[in-house]
Amino acid sequence: TNTYMATVTAVKTVAPMRSLFSEILKRRGILEASRRQLWTEGETGWFYPVFDMSGIPLPHPIPENPLCRFKAYDSAAKPKYQWIPAKPPGAEYYVPGGSGGLARAARGTSGTLVLANGEPSVLACLAAGVDNVASFFGETSLPLTLIQDLRGLGVKRVLYYPDLDNTGKRAAGMLARTLMDTGIELQVFRLPEELGEKADLNDLWKEVNFDRSRFQRMLQSCEQEPHPELFVGGCAVPRRLCCTGHSTLELPLVTLLRARKLDIPLLVHSSLSFQQLALNVQFMLERLCPTSPPEYCPKGFSTWVIPCPVAFHEHDHVKPSCTFNRNSSFVHCFKCGKSYRLRELAAALRAAVNPAG
Repeated sequence: TNTYMATVTAVKTVAPMRSLFSEILKRRGILEASRRQLWTEGETGWFYPVFDMSGIPLPHPIPENPLCRFKAYDSAAKPKYQWIPAKPPGAEYYVPGGSGGLARAARGTSGTLVLANGEPSVLACLAAGVDNVASFFGETSLPLTLIQDLRGLGVKRVLYYPDLDNTGKRAAGMLARTLMDTGIELQVFRLPEELGEKADLNDLWKEVNFDRSRFQRMLQSCEQEPHPELFVGGCAVPRRLCCTGHSTLELPLVTLLRARKLDIPLLVHSSLSFQQLALNVQFMLERLCPTSPPEYCPKGFSTWVIPCPVAFHEHDHVKPSCTFNRNSSFVHCFKCGKSYRLRELAAALRAAVNPAG
């Protein structure tokens, strides 16, 4: 497009590639892909534009300089990534530029999107001939409009290849719980262990010696995670669509219970006896315990914590502070500063899963 070619001209004017640091990208097998995506070099890192879903550069506050994103040469540098001078409106994904962008690539693969863990992994996929690829700006930085954006692209299936570390697992769990019940299929694949826990798709590209056929075969042969929605450590608050089409938020505790395929309305039905309700609640909450069998303190309090059952608290999806007492069948939320008896807890859960009823 004219906009894309204007950006190419502007990039060449701002700062041409230098041979010293282009060698880094060459060793990673992504030099040519980075040039196609208009990466260029500064004193301490690379600068590059960010594109919309059609492959057109996003508007930049400085029209003559479209390079709005910075990545440091040193991976240990702080900041490692930075917006220059600020994040442009609509910059939620790193996607290919030019040639119709991600929108065209997704249509050409029958609605399949490959989700990578960062910009270098996107470049590796492009170098390997995988154009239907995108990443977030931060593995756990899921855009609020993710579901709407995927539907707008016609995406029916997402193939995700996260890091092998805890951040990667947390991101996979967040993504799985966010896409649950949306009609968009998610498949999470585990990269080969021998690559190391910090490995990404760029490392896989290097491992196959930049062979396109081998890379694509390796992607297809990666082991699929059977239940990524059960990954703990970062329960996302899903962006679900209610009957009116508006986005709604769900209590993190309800999200976790749904992920365990528990029939919450049935287990906390108002017609149940106190004894049966107590057994059901204990059964549900013990399903959230990371150890088996579930462990309790001598006074009956759970050694694991859960999100609050009645209120949204800041960071409750990451650092919950509610404990369950099996002796007296109640939960205590340290953020609320109060305890909730069995019937209160059951009523809160019923309201959370059926707010209209």
